[in-house]
Amino acid sequence: MINFKYTTYLFAIFFLFISCENNTRKSDVKESSSKNTELKKKIIPIDNGENLLFQRLMFNKETKLFSGSLTSSGLTNIFSKADNQFTVFAPSNDAFKAVDGKILSDLFKDKFLIAAVMKLHIIAEKFDYDTLLNKIASNGGTYRLKTLMGEKIKITLVGNQIVLTDFNGNQARVIGNKSTSTDDGVYYVIDKVMAVD
Repeated sequence: MINFKYTTYLFAIFFLFISCENNTRKSDVKESSSKNTELKKKIIPIDNGENLLFQRLMFNKETKLFSGSLTSSGLTNIFSKADNQFTVFAPSNDAFKAVDGKILSDLFKDKFLIAAVMKLHIIAEKFDYDTLLNKIASNGGTYRLKTLMGEKIKITLVGNQIVLTDFNGNQARVIGNKSTSTDDGVYYVIDKVMAVD
């Protein structure tokens, strides 16, 4: 009889131990899953129906390399500030592919340098296509926009195409003669990476 009580007691302790260990594992899995979800939210913007500039750049097939460059440069946080409006001139994937491989490699090795180049493509004010055309027309055919880098880019109309000229004289053309509006700004796709020779 003592042996039966002892065996029953051992089984009860064993099952109690297993059930506690199982609960710990379940909570660890839930906690790990929660951490993974939070990490994914930080790395990849979720398309949750919001019409936000950086999200649209990420989900546009033509601007994936530009949005990746913004991420590499650490500039994505500027788009998360409430009430900010931006105009972004986003080089197309083909524009990035046209840059010399060594220059591009050197650019991405230096976070400060890639951030500087990316800032040359961002204006801290919203200029949709019609507004930009009006600014060009009302300023004698040339309008200058101050970038986040502090440099000015010259905007002109050549034929029916908007052309950007950077401080080095490099030119880029707006592809498709249109802008895409979002809740926090507007973006254009351009055919060159500015300030990269």
